[in-house]
Amino acid sequence: GGGAINVAGSTNLLQLGFAGDTTVRADGSLTLSGTVAGNSRNLTLIADSGNITQTGGSFNSVVALTATAAGNIDLQSEYNGFTSFTGTSTGNGSIKLRGHSFDFAADTGGAVDIRAATNVTGSRMLRAGSLSIVSDGGSIDLNPSTYAVGRFGDLRAGGGDVNVYATGDILLTGAVSGGCQLGADQLVDSRGAVMDEA
Repeated sequence: GGGAINVAGSTNLLQLGFAGDTTVRADGSLTLSGTVAGNSRNLTLIADSGNITQTGGSFNSVVALTATAAGNIDLQSEYNGFTSFTGTSTGNGSIKLRGHSFDFAADTGGAVDIRAATNVTGSRMLRAGSLSIVSDGGSIDLNPSTYAVGRFGDLRAGGGDVNVYATGDILLTGAVSGGCQLGADQLVDSRGAVMDEA
């Protein structure tokens, strides 16, 4: 079934399977070193005073994956399978995420690095000090409902277009590859020069 798992201190999850929506909460840090079998359910991970780190295994068949940590969130297995991801670092840590194809939201003052095998979308909150996205074989489509990104690093789409629509300025400091459509109040290059006025 599902439910809540609460752990005092820090913990390492060697393997996890659940048949209902599940929350795993650790007072300290949370490490995932084995397979997480989601069975088409939602999973929430919380590290109240530490980091969330994936050192092995992968997420399989998770619908909505939510991760909240005081520190960094590092979930970088190339085999991760989830439909959507929401990451929050309450201490403005970094968020590093890898998966197949997914929609993501991020809320941190730190760096956010996303890598996907195919398509990446961002239709919800995007708040980050910096944001870099690589899609190995798909497209990047960002049209967030809430937007506060300090700067963009690389935006590379290996099998489609890069589309970014923002309700503020876009500061580009990295490489953009793939067909590109950027919509913003103004586009600014890495030297601070205005490239285009929307």
